[in-house]
Amino acid sequence: MIRQCPSATASSKTFFAKSTATVVASMADSFRLVALTPTPHEASWHDDALNRAGGVHPITGAGAWKIKCQAHNVARSALSSNVRRLTNSRRHMKIIRPNRATRTYTQHLVGPPEAVFPLLCPVRETDWIDGWDPPLVVSLSGVAEPDCVFTTESTPMDAVWYITRHEPSNGFVEMLKITPNVTACRLSIQLRAAPGGSEADITYCHTSLSAEGDAFVASFTESYYQNFMQEWESRINHYLSHGSALHEAGA
Repeated sequence: MIRQCPSATASSKTFFAKSTATVVASMADSFRLVALTPTPHEASWHDDALNRAGGVHPITGAGAWKIKCQAHNVARSALSSNVRRLTNSRRHMKIIRPNRATRTYTQHLVGPPEAVFPLLCPVRETDWIDGWDPPLVVSLSGVAEPDCVFTTESTPMDAVWYITRHEPSNGFVEMLKITPNVTACRLSIQLRAAPGGSEADITYCHTSLSAEGDAFVASFTESYYQNFMQEWESRINHYLSHGSALHEAGA
């Protein structure tokens, strides 16, 4: 059911409708559409007072919409074209199921959490990862912090990292890595005290954004991840034990 605008003065009415096609079919030819927007938190039904049903009619399940219109002599075809322009803007949106790989590995580290956590930082990693050199770090403190952004070299463009959570007291850090047109990645690290030092649960979740990303996700196997984690583990343990980075043979 739709309440039509009663006069030439622009006005708004809220109504329930299954789709915008219902709007076009129910409006008179003599009204011109000014605005059509979803109204999720309020809706009038028939001539009753406001019915707060979360923007969905409790019986029909129709969505609540608000229409603003005014008297104007235009053809129904022109009005229909306007509504189609508003509602068909999603026709080029591509929605697909994710191609994603998630791996978790637990590292056994020789330092306590309070010694390890500061090393999980784009600046401090230069101390223990040979060759680590991010081109850009954006940080108020100069080290890892919430909302810190940094980049690493990648193809076809540099990857952008964003630290979403940084909780030293909980031994937890989470960050996102976007490699444009390749993958989107979420990295989380949870530290906890353990006999002889600490343990770190490290999870990488890679989601493909392209055919190139599909190839990367396919290569992100359990054996690949274990090798990657064990190399990381040996490097950070070397630094915790000796205070210097583990250099490549012959470097």
